[in-house]
Formats: sequence, C-alpha cells, structure tokens
Amino acid sequence: MNKKLLFILFTSSIFLAIRYILFFLYQPKVTDGQMLSFETTVLDEPKTAFGSQKVNVFYNNFFGGELITLHYPSKMLLHYGDSITVSGRINKKLIGNKRVLTNL
Repeated sequence: MNKKLLFILFTSSIFLAIRYILFFLYQPKVTDGQMLSFETTVLDEPKTAFGSQKVNVFYNNFFGGELITLHYPSKMLLHYGDSITVSGRINKKLIGNKRVLTNL
C-alpha cells in the first residue's frame, strides 16, 4: 500500500511540474502595436465614458492568457457573456510605473 501511494504522489507531482513549466513557457505574448484577431467572451458589463464604451475580455490559449480592455463606440451594444470576434491593434500603457494596461 505504501509503495502505491508513493508512486501516485511521485507521478502526480511530475505531471504538476510539467504543467507548471508549460504554463510559463507558452503564455500568449502580446506586444505593443501587434495586430490581433480572436474570439472571446465579454467578462463584465461595459462602462461608458466620453461617448465611448470599454469592456474587458480575455485573450488566451490553453496555458494562460492576458486581460485586454476593448474601447468601442457607444452605438454597439455588448453585454456580459456575449461571444464576440475581436480584431485590432494592441496599445499598451504603463500606469503609475507598476501596471501595464493593454488596450485594443
């Protein structure tokens, strides 16, 4: 019984270590000025400011992802949970020397 438990723990720790390494190696890299086109789901209700709206979406692959803020005209109607296709150019901004804001 003890050998079986040790084997199970060893095997699961190996799989966990491989998953952890792949998570950091294969995260999507989004650079400033890059053109993107992907399908995603709206993560929250849009916020309106200065005649336009913004909403957060998640650009991801199997191993990880990045939160992107979309800015669009207030004529478009988007709601939480909508599935959308997004195309555009990435614009990254540094906020307070700490946080990078990714816009599309």
